[in-house]
Formats: sequence, structure tokens, C-alpha cells
Amino acid sequence: MIKSNPEWELIVLEPDKNTQKSLQPFLTRRRDLGIRPDLKYQVLTHPFRDPAVLHECHAFPRASLRCAARALALFDHEGSKREQAARTGIEAAVQARLDANG
Repeated sequence: MIKSNPEWELIVLEPDKNTQKSLQPFLTRRRDLGIRPDLKYQVLTHPFRDPAVLHECHAFPRASLRCAARALALFDHEGSKREQAARTGIEAAVQARLDANG
């Protein structure tokens, strides 16, 4: 999903404020974690939580995905309504949707 001259280098789609609170230390301490301190990123919260991130990550928000070099979709396996599915299968499905739409 590499674009030339993207507006954002990373779009993060997360399901709720709890995930955002967990993610924030990684994004604010980029230098300590070996991530470039000038990384341009945007964090978006999906209003319909984990299942929606799983099923709609490729379309929400499509405009932002098209202007970013990378996308990261975060959601809990528990709460995704796919608890019986293997992580690898879910991961492959999400990646395929992102690749096909971004």
C-alpha cells in the first residue's frame, strides 16, 4: 500500500478510546522506540468498535487510506464477533481488504 508523496505516513484505525489510550505511549515516545520522531500519522476511532474495524477497515475512511503510505487496523479478537476464527485467517482477510482498497 505504498503511495508516492503521501499526506500521512501512517493511518491508525482503532475501535475505541481504550485502545487509543494504549496506543498513545507508542506514538508519543517514538524516538525511544526507534521510530522516526517526525512520523506523520493520524489516529481515527471507528464509532462501531471492534467488529466494524474488522469488517470495514478498508472503507473507513477510504479517503484517508488513499493518502497514506501505511494503514494499521487495531481491534480486539474478543469482541470482534469472530472469536472462533484463527488469528491468522482474520489477519489475512483484513490485509486482503486493505490491499484491494488502498
